[in-house]
Formats: sequence, structure tokens, C-alpha cells
Amino acid sequence: MPDHARQVADNYNHLMEQPTIFYAICVVLQLLGQGEDAVNVGLAWGYVALRVVHSIVQSTVNHVPTRFAVFALSTLCLAALTLHAIVGMR
Repeated sequence: MPDHARQVADNYNHLMEQPTIFYAICVVLQLLGQGEDAVNVGLAWGYVALRVVHSIVQSTVNHVPTRFAVFALSTLCLAALTLHAIVGMR
């Protein structure tokens, strides 16, 4: 496959991995009554924005250091949301 087509296909595959966990965590936070907490809302929107930037970078220039930095930041947002869900279960 040409590089551009492979980049778009890889991006689609990546949208089926970590974001699926994000959706589940958002449902859990909502069920715990923490879905409207300002910190969780900010982290959730931060995650979404960073994933959009990651998709744009991967589908266009595919600069790996930039992609990794954006991915790492989005992972930190997801980790914080997960931690909030775990703490909220207690």
C-alpha cells in the first residue's frame, strides 16, 4: 500500500484501541455520578482534542516524535480519568 493509504488505515486502527477504553471510563464515571465533575469534563475534552490532533498528525505529516508526544499526553488524560473512576468506586 502507498504510505498515505497505510497512514490512514493505521489511524483508523488506532481509533479502535485506546478510545474504546475512554468510552467505557466515561460511562463508568457517569454511572458513579462523576460525569459532570469539572475536572473529569476537562480531562475528557482534553483527551478528545489530543486524539483529534493525533489523527491529523498521523494522517498527514506522520512525524513520529510529535505523534508520540500527543499520544503520551492523551494517555495521561485517560489515566487520570481512570484513576478518578477507581477512586469514585470506593
